[in-house]
Amino acid sequence: MTTQIASAALLTTATVTCQAKGGKTRATADLSAVFSMVPLTAFQQINQGILDTVTGTIKADGVSRWNDYVSWSNFSDYRGVLAEIIWTAPLIDVGELKYFTISTDAEFDGTMSYEIYTSSTGVFKGEETKTTVVEGDFDIAAFYGQYVYVTARVSGSELRNLNITTSSQTSTRTLRDIDTSTLGGTISARAIPLSRPVSRVMNIVISPKTTTAYAIDLYVSNTATSEVLIPMVVSKADAEPYFVNDYIVTDYYVEGSTPSFVLYGLDNQARNGIVDINLEVLPRQIMTGGNIVTIT
Repeated sequence: MTTQIASAALLTTATVTCQAKGGKTRATADLSAVFSMVPLTAFQQINQGILDTVTGTIKADGVSRWNDYVSWSNFSDYRGVLAEIIWTAPLIDVGELKYFTISTDAEFDGTMSYEIYTSSTGVFKGEETKTTVVEGDFDIAAFYGQYVYVTARVSGSELRNLNITTSSQTSTRTLRDIDTSTLGGTISARAIPLSRPVSRVMNIVISPKTTTAYAIDLYVSNTATSEVLIPMVVSKADAEPYFVNDYIVTDYYVEGSTPSFVLYGLDNQARNGIVDINLEVLPRQIMTGGNIVTIT
């Protein structure tokens, strides 16, 4: 688990040199600019707001002008209409290329949304993946990569605190003595019931237990019978399915619809049977109260 504590760090420093001339003090400043050519689609680290050095918080800047107001009485706040606060936390390295969840602990006035940029290389020149998270998102898919930028956007007056935590901790869910004929889907793709939503199914292990003996559908004979079942995760996998001892199959499931599997007989025909199913999952992620939280 990686925790990134993001404190207010919007500080711009300029060097001013004072020179005495003719009994007066003249201030001169050298201005320089560095331009970097990057694709327009690439991530841009943006910080927009006013750092309050007394409170250590970031406050919204004003975008109003005097000619926006008819009279002095209309100008009730020295900042007038507030600009959006945009603050990007320092780069987070989760240690390796993997799937993970994000939790935030933010204190702010107004409404919050997040833009999360993940990269496998850390270059952030257009190869990164952007995910926008807003209030009311209740099924946020797990994130993938090694390097992460989190940008907070506040439509309000102040951002007081923002803590960001990443985690790749999984939990296990077990379904025992499941009769596949009672599951949804088709015999060629039985849906695995998930009692609670998850952000990603990382691993599926299916263990056949019993089945009614079936006649092996062979060209040379249809009198032979068998009770052997070979499970296989259907589609949405990172790699081709592979088999291990005792006809237990392990594979990885990519986000999408409900995970599904099939039981094959020795004749390569889809069959029903009784199975135990073990799933390794990352917890559900939702956005509520301006924070991303995980639900186990």
